[in-house]
Amino acid sequence: MNQYFPENQCDLSCIAETDVAPRVSWPRYAWRRTAMAGTHGLAWLLGVVSTLCSRRVGARLLQVWARAYVKSTGVCVEISGELTLSKPALVVSNHMSSLDGMVLVAEHPFVVVARDELSRHPIVGRLLRNAGMIFVRQGSLASLRDLITSITTGLQRGDSVLAFPEGTIRCSPPGGQFSSSVMQAAIDARVPVRPVLMWCELADGRPTSRASWLGTEPLRQSLQRIQRIRGLVLKVHVLPDIEPDDVGNRGELARMARQSIVAAVLHSPVTCQANRPSDMVEVNS
Repeated sequence: MNQYFPENQCDLSCIAETDVAPRVSWPRYAWRRTAMAGTHGLAWLLGVVSTLCSRRVGARLLQVWARAYVKSTGVCVEISGELTLSKPALVVSNHMSSLDGMVLVAEHPFVVVARDELSRHPIVGRLLRNAGMIFVRQGSLASLRDLITSITTGLQRGDSVLAFPEGTIRCSPPGGQFSSSVMQAAIDARVPVRPVLMWCELADGRPTSRASWLGTEPLRQSLQRIQRIRGLVLKVHVLPDIEPDDVGNRGELARMARQSIVAAVLHSPVTCQANRPSDMVEVNS
């Protein structure tokens, strides 16, 4: 059984009744929606340009688009620790919103592990493919094995790869168990694993899960909820590297990476059953 994509059980009930966020004015909300629409045109244009460029230039073009996309949401991003990498590493993070990958790519041109359907997106698909994104097909053991090979190859040629080993989105940190599959690539490529903790706060410092992508709701609905929030801050905390040579196997590496994130969590805005998952069945490949 492929557990890299477990079911997301978080839904609107994960937003506590006390999790009330201030709203922006209607003119500002309309401006954010307009700016978001503009990023769609930018993605199409950069996708066309990227077909004429090398993969590394394509990754830089994706970074340009990610910065514009994040800015259009009105979210303020605060990063603590060193995210920009001078040597290749496997960066692993908890996953709580549709912005997580975009925020990290806006800071550094990572090669990102993503769902296969994104490669076929009519607007951004070409840009993502030309930027060297690694796609994995849900429910496919063969695709999971190809994923490990692709990540290893990317790391060995000098790329830093971003992955979300939960394989799904949780409403708040620390999230679910990490699948050990992607950790094999760090072991094979002999590069460090760099854990990253992400969470959202309001301007007054209160944690919130209103920015989460909940259950099966459309992406548009999640983004509209984000764009309506005034003073939303997405926090990124970069944690110390874990060297694979210091760890016995990929299962232990996954456990240590997640434990590093768990230990750094100061507060969790919600307590839901989906955010306390049972042990994950691992795929040995």
